[in-house]
Amino acid sequence: MKNITMRISKSVMKQICLTVLLSGYAASAFATDQNPLALIYSNISLSPSTCLSTVVGATDYMVPMDDQKDSSESFIMKNISYRRCGDSVQVKYELPQDLTGAKNVVRMAGSFQHATNTLELSGPQGQASCVPRTDGAMKCDVKFQKLELNPGQAAELLNQKNLNSNDLQKKLEAVGRFSGNPVGFFTVYPPVPAIPPSM
Repeated sequence: MKNITMRISKSVMKQICLTVLLSGYAASAFATDQNPLALIYSNISLSPSTCLSTVVGATDYMVPMDDQKDSSESFIMKNISYRRCGDSVQVKYELPQDLTGAKNVVRMAGSFQHATNTLELSGPQGQASCVPRTDGAMKCDVKFQKLELNPGQAAELLNQKNLNSNDLQKKLEAVGRFSGNPVGFFTVYPPVPAIPPSM
């Protein structure tokens, strides 16, 4: 069984995003023997014996601030692990405590649905529908059902941050919306090979 693992720290997340934006290639275009992880979020079928794993240091979890998702408020989501064997996927991540007010480790599993070009995931806490993008990234819309929520504690954590009054008010409003309707979305970006140091 092929097992390939790459860890992406928070410090290089912006570099990864920039690399993807600058390249403009689809996952299939830059998935090579040197970078097989580029297929990790793609809907391209893989052999069941081929397993790809990655750990993303952080990304933004977005809380919609209106029903049309025209505006949203971001919270840093950490410790996202993603494992794919063939078309089957397991995902684990921790929701931001300054959004939930409590520790919530989310676990979901599912598979790629090639007819709809989506990855459908579900678990004890809710469901997610993810769509691979042409740049190799993947956007996931999530709807939660069973979370531990403590808006008062979330507000206390936000008040401890160095936020201006306008930003603080927006995040407090997002906490209130999420507590009443725990939905949101996030985007994960494809891993890229580490650049070797110059000789």
